[in-house]
Amino acid sequence: MRALVLFTLGIAWLTVTSCVIQRGSVVPIGPAVQDTTIVLSPLKAFMRDGSIVVYSDGALVTNVAVQGSGTRYSLGLVDSVSVSEIALDSVIGIEAFQHDVNVGGSVLASAFGGGAAVFGTGLLLKALFGSCPTIYVETAQGQELQAEAFSYSIAPLLEARDLDRLDLTPDRDGMIGLELRNEALETHYINHLELLAVRHDEGIYVVPDERGQPVGVRRMRPPA
Repeated sequence: MRALVLFTLGIAWLTVTSCVIQRGSVVPIGPAVQDTTIVLSPLKAFMRDGSIVVYSDGALVTNVAVQGSGTRYSLGLVDSVSVSEIALDSVIGIEAFQHDVNVGGSVLASAFGGGAAVFGTGLLLKALFGSCPTIYVETAQGQELQAEAFSYSIAPLLEARDLDRLDLTPDRDGMIGLELRNEALETHYINHLELLAVRHDEGIYVVPDERGQPVGVRRMRPPA
């Protein structure tokens, strides 16, 4: 996919995109023969309150809890907090990504309060560069990779808007060349794509905040 967009104003450019990414088949895991399942690949738990817990390094699933180093994202992916354990009765479903499930069976279906335990095959997008749509900008030196969209949209329930900073300058005719690539041959559903120009004073660096809004900052310092 290739597009040329005409813009003449602004210094900081950002792309606003909205999509959902799906991948692969969903494979049900059979009945468990033990009460504990060790998941070695990335794991995602859907909570009853609408939040999502992502265990990038896998987790231990027992008949009462999911244990591991995880991050809990609020509904809409606005806020996040670190977690080490969540009660299984607050979970409505779990998906594991890739095929590294070390089981003596699987998760007890009864552990989900009578609900079926289903693990989905796929890929945690944070774990592999290129599985998200990538955005390239035309420069004097050729095409330059500047953004990887939808880092958190790893399933339909996580569909969300994304805002990414682009460093680009229109050519003498006021034209900007952008290319959106599907480099991992995933299935991407993009509902909306928009290019924003943000006017700002010299010395201001424009970045998206945690709520997906462009903000200007100055006197940036490296983390301690």
